[in-house]
Amino acid sequence: MANFLEYNPEQGYLLPPTVRDVLGEGHLCFFVHGTVEKQDLQELEAGYSDEGHPAYHPALLLKAWLYAYALGMTSSRRLEQRIREDLAFRYLAGGAQPQAAALQRQIQAGTDFRRKRKASGREVRGTGCGRWLRARWGRLV
Repeated sequence: MANFLEYNPEQGYLLPPTVRDVLGEGHLCFFVHGTVEKQDLQELEAGYSDEGHPAYHPALLLKAWLYAYALGMTSSRRLEQRIREDLAFRYLAGGAQPQAAALQRQIQAGTDFRRKRKASGREVRGTGCGRWLRARWGRLV
């Protein structure tokens, strides 16, 4: 009989490990989290209304999209899936599971904003997270 280590994927934890224990301190998601937490997000927050259904926090969307772009991912549907399945994305989303439509709104808002600004003769690249990033980090984004 072969000698194997115990294997039980359904085993529960008495004290579950932290995300930092599982991923390691040097993981990229912790860098993205720390970088966004140090930024002043008031300009992004000002674009949201107090009316209607509560929106996802701009920091959540910014962290998720930054990490996704760092991994070469640009699809909101793929990002939605990764937030459900990937521990690093779940950490950045704070356990929330935004749908692709909520993730995509930021991109659509940027397109509409560019169209309006171009029509007025003043070209501005992006809005929301994209415009905010370009204003602070320039050509890095």
